[in-house]
Amino acid sequence: MPSFQIHRSNRLERLVVALGDLLADGVGGPLTPEAVVVQGRGMEIWLGGELAKRFGVWATRMEYPRGLVDRLVREVLGDAALGDAPLSEDLLGWTVQAVLPELLAKPEFAALARYVERDEHGVRAFELAGRIATVFDQYLTYRPDWIRRWEAGDLSDLPVDDQWQGLLWQRVAEQVKRPHLAVAVDQLIERLGEGKPLPGLPPRVLAFGLSTLPPLYVRALAALSRHVDVHVFSFSPAPGLWPPKLRPKAPGTGAGARRGWPELDVDSPLIASLGVLGADFDQVLRGALDGAGIVAREHDHHQRPTGDSLLSRLQADLFDLGAAAAPKLAPDPVVAASISIHSCHGPMREVEVLHDQLLDLVTRAKGRVRPDEIVVLVPDLPTYAPLVEAVFEREPGHSEFIPYHVADRSERQGSPVLDGLLRVMDLTRGRVTASHVFDLMVLDPVARRASLDAASIETLRGWVGASGVRWGIDAEHRAQLGVPAGDGNTWRFGLRRLLLGYSMPGDGRRLFEGTLPFDEVEGKDAQLLGTLAWFLRTLFGVLGEFERARPLAEWAATLVSLGDQLFARDRDTTRQLARVVRVLQGAVEDARHAGFTGDVDVQVLRSLLESAAESAGSDRGFLSGGVTFCAMVPMRSIPFRVVALLGMNDGDFPRVP
Repeated sequence: MPSFQIHRSNRLERLVVALGDLLADGVGGPLTPEAVVVQGRGMEIWLGGELAKRFGVWATRMEYPRGLVDRLVREVLGDAALGDAPLSEDLLGWTVQAVLPELLAKPEFAALARYVERDEHGVRAFELAGRIATVFDQYLTYRPDWIRRWEAGDLSDLPVDDQWQGLLWQRVAEQVKRPHLAVAVDQLIERLGEGKPLPGLPPRVLAFGLSTLPPLYVRALAALSRHVDVHVFSFSPAPGLWPPKLRPKAPGTGAGARRGWPELDVDSPLIASLGVLGADFDQVLRGALDGAGIVAREHDHHQRPTGDSLLSRLQADLFDLGAAAAPKLAPDPVVAASISIHSCHGPMREVEVLHDQLLDLVTRAKGRVRPDEIVVLVPDLPTYAPLVEAVFEREPGHSEFIPYHVADRSERQGSPVLDGLLRVMDLTRGRVTASHVFDLMVLDPVARRASLDAASIETLRGWVGASGVRWGIDAEHRAQLGVPAGDGNTWRFGLRRLLLGYSMPGDGRRLFEGTLPFDEVEGKDAQLLGTLAWFLRTLFGVLGEFERARPLAEWAATLVSLGDQLFARDRDTTRQLARVVRVLQGAVEDARHAGFTGDVDVQVLRSLLESAAESAGSDRGFLSGGVTFCAMVPMRSIPFRVVALLGMNDGDFPRVP
C-alpha cells in the first residue's frame, strides 16, 4: 500500500546508501524513470556522482520541487491547468510593468508613484516591477490563501498602506487571464484525494536532501502518497530532536532575540539557534500529513559520531543534544587541528594561509586528502576569486600545484561578449572616460576584432594619455551632461592632435587652427592610429544609437549588429552572443503574453541582461574537479572531507543588510 516515509540521518552518506537500496529494488519497469527530487543543482551533481559510484552509471535526470509539482499538475489535470506560458516570475514582472502606470494615479499607489516620478529612463519602474513580481511569486507559493481572497475581492486582511498589493494583483490576474499554481495545486490535491487510479503518475517519489519546502508542495506530496510511495530523505543532527519544541529566545542573547525569533528547546546552544529551519520544515511536514489524515513511517539512519578529535567531540555533543563540553585536544596535532581558526591581516594573506594549509593536507603522508574532497565556502566570492587565482595558479607538476575550480561565478565573468555589451551600455549617457574605453578595448573579442595585441593597446594607451584625452566624446557630448561645452581633453580633441601630429608635425610649438599636433606618431604607426580612429568612430556611433529607446524585439537585432561591428566572429563569440539573444527572445515572449508594448531604454535592457547573467551563474562549475571554491549558497548541504570558510569577516558574514 502506498505510504509517506521519512528517512533521517546525521550523515548524508548514510542517506545515500538508503536511497541506493531503494533504487536497487526498482519499481515501474526498467524503462520507467525514477522521480528523484533535489533542492538545487549542487546537490544534483553530488548525488549523481555518488549514485554513479554505486551503480557504475547514473543517467536519470533529477527534478527540482517546482518542476515535479508542475509535472504532476499537467499529468493529472492536463496542460490547460497551467496554460501554454506558466505564470512565471518573469511573466509577472512584465505584467506589472504593463499595468502599473495606469494605477499610479490611485491614492492607494501614492508611495509607488513617488518612487518612480523622476524615473526618466524607466529603470526604477523596471526594478520595482521585478521586486513586486518576486513577492507575488512567493505569495503564490507560500501564501496562496491570500491570493485566493484577493481574487475574490476580499482585501480586509491588508493594512491600509498595503492595499495596493491586492488591487495590483487583481489587475495582474485580469491582464494575464491564465491559471496559476496556487489554484492548480488545489485542484490537483482534490483530484488525488478522490482515490481513483490516475495515469501518468511517477512510480514513486524520492526527495533527497531537502531542508525546506513550501507548504503548498508538501500538501501535494502528501496527497500523492495515497497513490504512490513518497520517500523524503532529510538531514537531522540528532535522533532525539523530533518532534522539535520551540521556545522564545532569551532577551539579550543576540540579534535574533531583538527580532523575536524563536529557538529550539534543547540544551545545545548550536542546535537551539541553528536548527529552527529544520524544525519549521518538520512542522510543515507534520501539519500537511495530519491535515490529510496520513501517518508517516519514520526510518532512523543516525550514527553516533566516534573519534577523539575536537570536531568528533563537537559532533557527539550535538548528537546528544547536550551543552558543548570543553574537550581536551588529542596529542596528535593532525587530529587536534580538526577545527582551526586563522586570523590574517588582509584578504590576500587569508588566501595565502589557506593555500599553505591545503597544500599540507593534500601532500602529507598520513591522512592525505584528495583535492576533490575539499570545499572552500566564500561569503564574498567576487572579491576573493581574483585573489584565489593569483595564489593558486601553478603549472601542473609544480611542487605547490593544487587543482582547483571557482564555481558560482556570474555568466558575465565567463562571457567576454556579454561583458563587452554591458560595458558599452554603461558608457551610454556616461562620461566615456579614457580608462573605461580601454577597459572595453582589452576584452579579447574586441581586441581581436581590431587586430590589437597587448603591446599595441599599451602604445595606444600611452598616446591617448599623452595627447590629453580624459573624458567626453566632444563639446556637444559634454553639454548633454550638463557641463560647459568645451572641447579640451575630449576624445575629439585628442584624436585631432594625434592625426595632425602624423600628417604635419608641430615640433611641440607650432599650432594648426589652435591645435598643437602630437608628434610621436610616425611611419608604421599610421596603421595603429587608423585602427584607433576606426574603433572610436564605431563605438561612438553605437553609443548614439543606444540613446534611443525601442521595443524589446528591436533590441535583439541591434545587439547582433553591435556584435558584428565590435567583436571578432568565431565559434565562441557567436555562441556567447546567441545566449544573449535567447535571453532577449524569452523576454520578448514574456512581454507579449503580459501585454507589454512599451519601448525599453538601454539602461533597462542592461538591468535585464545583468539579472539574467546573475541567475545563469548559479551553480556554474560546481564540483568540476579539484578544490571547489564556491559561494555560501543556502540549502547546499553537501558533505566534504574538508570544509574551509574563507573571508568570514565582520560585515561579510553575517552580511550587513
